[in-house]
Amino acid sequence: MYLTYAAVYLGIAEGAYNEVRQHVIERAPRLAQIETVQRHFGEMVLSIERTRALVHEAAAQYDRGSLPGENIHMAACLAADETAVEVTDLAMLVGGGVSYAKGNNLERYMRDARAGPVMVPQDDLTKLALGRASLRS
Repeated sequence: MYLTYAAVYLGIAEGAYNEVRQHVIERAPRLAQIETVQRHFGEMVLSIERTRALVHEAAAQYDRGSLPGENIHMAACLAADETAVEVTDLAMLVGGGVSYAKGNNLERYMRDARAGPVMVPQDDLTKLALGRASLRS
């Protein structure tokens, strides 16, 4: 379950990134020359790649026999949730007001990303479980 959610929310982050990148390149190329926009894209790439590495490592450990629900799986799920929110927030900021229009793909990605932290397993409960596990002797 954790790896499935991790893959879904990583996909949401990637979708939002690709959508706003296409918007800037095709419809608002002047934005690409602004350093703040370039920095936002750098932050999105860093967040996505870091999370992708964690999700792939969790999947590799699962393939080697780790059980669903182990710390690496919970961490991958949390990271993907947080990455989806972070990337969609930045994508909405770069995309501007048009991003918030109903039916806009970025608006849909934002709604989907915001669902992650409250879906089962909830992020707060998963963080609690991770913290408890890390404090066992």
